[in-house]
Amino acid sequence: MNTDSNNKLASVRLLIALSGLLVTLSATLAAAATAEDVENSFHPYRVTVPSLDGYEPGQVISQANLTHFSAALPEGLGRHIKAGWYQLNTMPVASVELAESYQRATLDQLNSAALGDNPGELRGYVAGRPFPAEPDLNDPRAAEKIAWNFQRGYAVGDSLRINPFFWNYRDLDSGKRERRVEFDAYMLAYMGRVDIEPLPALPENRAGVYRGFYLRALKPYDVTNTQLLIHRYADDNKRDDSWMYMGFQRRVRRLGTGQTTDSFLGSDLIIEDFIGYHGRLS
Repeated sequence: MNTDSNNKLASVRLLIALSGLLVTLSATLAAAATAEDVENSFHPYRVTVPSLDGYEPGQVISQANLTHFSAALPEGLGRHIKAGWYQLNTMPVASVELAESYQRATLDQLNSAALGDNPGELRGYVAGRPFPAEPDLNDPRAAEKIAWNFQRGYAVGDSLRINPFFWNYRDLDSGKRERRVEFDAYMLAYMGRVDIEPLPALPENRAGVYRGFYLRALKPYDVTNTQLLIHRYADDNKRDDSWMYMGFQRRVRRLGTGQTTDSFLGSDLIIEDFIGYHGRLS
């Protein structure tokens, strides 16, 4: 190949690279969130309160008036009301306020988080809500941003202990309580911390754990000292690690990642119920 051909090929490659850079830069600038976006994200009802023609706060929705409100209700709930199994007692619209520390972290880290080239990649995230701006229907990756907002949401803070923590097992038909299990439960945020020092992450976290969950059974005697430990990693492509200590066997058993939707201790709860969706965004 002669010199002119080499120069033309190099020019074409440079133009392609610059075009890709400009597209990426334009998308980044267009998606930049503002402080107003953060305010609207955490306080959606301060400006506009949802309304429905003919509805008054506190109204009871039952078989008698279901037809008028059915379009605003989930299909399954509507079927229950229509069958007379349930009536819906309503109340004025209100929002659940998330911690000020989480809102402040979102504002402090505004636009620091960005999607990677592939699904399941989050770059630059530190703490708070990664993508507080209202989803753009023309954004082909809007669903990913919503999913990341859920994964990096504020659930119970940086550290949690629930003791005692009771489960009551009841017969589905009669409602009679058949069994009661008492637990000691803990949750610890390794990264994305907003409440308790050190912020925003624990040091020496070489494995890249995002959140840990620990559960120990206290009573009754047949499950005493059964323990569960779950590590969820910041890397979406890295599967969670789960271990269970069986007190009556005196051994630790590693749980397969595919077992997160299996019944836990004979209950209707699954491991995925403890710290949320265990699927991969990727």
